[in-house]
Amino acid sequence: YRPEWKDMSIIEWANLPNAEEDYMVHKLVGKSFGEKVDETDLIVAKELVRQRFIVGLMDEMEESVRRFNIVLGVDESKERSQQCMKEFGFGPKEENNISAVESDGGEKSNATDKKNSNKHPKVEEFSPEFEAIASR
Repeated sequence: YRPEWKDMSIIEWANLPNAEEDYMVHKLVGKSFGEKVDETDLIVAKELVRQRFIVGLMDEMEESVRRFNIVLGVDESKERSQQCMKEFGFGPKEENNISAVESDGGEKSNATDKKNSNKHPKVEEFSPEFEAIASR
């Protein structure tokens, strides 16, 4: 978090100088920023993502967590795993220990609400903000 960016518009942020290109490729292949990355680096980065990243769906959170547990080798039958699942709201509904938290908009939400949002304004496709980000 950078406090100096708190009141900055998306267009102002997108027009900041010194934006690093291919940020994730640099990070994934371990190259310093400023070093050139090439197509070989992109291939390596994509393979790392394929082999090591797990993707879940917010709309299918319980199924996603179940799949994460399989990939990560979590034994859901163990008491510790069951307690963890309960604490984070992924057990039988009557046992969920998660309390609802009031958001800035006054609505209640928790980890199982299947919401993936924040208080930032949504960027519409082809809007000036969208184009500013897409052009980076």
